[in-house]
Amino acid sequence: MGSKDPWRSKADIPSISREDIQTVLSLSFPSISTFEFVPLEGGVINLVFKIFNITSKEDGSNEGNKNAIPDLVLKVINPQYDSSKAANEITIMKFLSHYLVSTGLLKCCYIPRIIQCDIEGKLLKNRLNYILMEFIEGKTLRDIELDSYEPEKRYYLLDQLAEFYAAMKCFTCFPQKIGCFEEFKILNPENPFFVQVSLISDIDTLIPPVDSFRDYFLQCLKSRCKHAVYKIDTSKTDSDKTFYQQALKCLQSILKKVEDSDLLGDISWGGEDRLCICHTDLNNSNIIVDPGTLQIKGILDWEWSCLGTFEMEETNLELIDKWGRDYFMEKVLQKWNEIRVAYPQSNPLGNIKPESSSSNYYKRKFWIKVNYFAIYCVCMQNWGVEDWELEKQNLLKDGEIYLEKILKM
Repeated sequence: MGSKDPWRSKADIPSISREDIQTVLSLSFPSISTFEFVPLEGGVINLVFKIFNITSKEDGSNEGNKNAIPDLVLKVINPQYDSSKAANEITIMKFLSHYLVSTGLLKCCYIPRIIQCDIEGKLLKNRLNYILMEFIEGKTLRDIELDSYEPEKRYYLLDQLAEFYAAMKCFTCFPQKIGCFEEFKILNPENPFFVQVSLISDIDTLIPPVDSFRDYFLQCLKSRCKHAVYKIDTSKTDSDKTFYQQALKCLQSILKKVEDSDLLGDISWGGEDRLCICHTDLNNSNIIVDPGTLQIKGILDWEWSCLGTFEMEETNLELIDKWGRDYFMEKVLQKWNEIRVAYPQSNPLGNIKPESSSSNYYKRKFWIKVNYFAIYCVCMQNWGVEDWELEKQNLLKDGEIYLEKILKM
């Protein structure tokens, strides 16, 4: 992966015209008459459009019925990725949107309904993959002033998130390897909680499915080192080049320490402490709520989802660190206990509050944070941060702290 930037921006995607969108819409709505569309902000890698005021010729009027077809979202996948990225997102969205509700785990599903998709590049020019789905009305948590809400509403938001979080972790998937999704297969319709999955390589790092946490971490870190080399070679300023050289030196030192030791050799999973379905990007930009009530309306961007460790998910939840991790975890455990009683055949996770600081939970959590630090080092500049110079300084400070801890282990 050193030959290209695996986090190129959506600016690299060929332009999408009205005719392109008309072509996509006509597959699901052959009598489409008029529509409007605008690009949506927030997406870093993919192009995303809102399509609205859609009218159809079938209603018999000249203007069409604007309420006949709901507002839609067209997500055009960055062509730097092959079809596996879109396939991974579609696979998990379809599985969870059906089984979270059909099993009774949730009364309603927050996952947008997929209208159509193309992962073979047959329809759009330049063989672009896309997903057409329903538009979720509301605002992202990033776009509202959460601190201005009274505590009751904030706890209501945490309650909903904990319920969804707990329900998503109730499925036991086999094989128990870290990887992205190609297919879900329910072997026994009477017990949909045990699922056979076909796994594919990680969408970002291209790491094949692994059954060892040590292998996973090492492969991730090697990928980030290659990415840092690319950044050094393509840096446009001396300041950026110096930063990536320092970041690479730090990552290589961490990599060598792990390779030359057995630091991660005893980290494993099994029983209730197992791999589970992870969204992996549950940040405030991907949670849509009603801004008046903080009722969750949608959970977006499943493209990075995978079968992974609990800590992969937990590390990204910005809300629970700010408003109460203990409260959130208590609610998750409470929901799991309710699920165990209502659905004895289910197998919710349970070992998320271990008492020993030497447990797998705390070890994995630390190393997952180190992995995210590596991602931020080589990818953050692509994300359009407000003060990149300040972020570089903060990242180098974090790197010194992580490296010092790791070298003492």
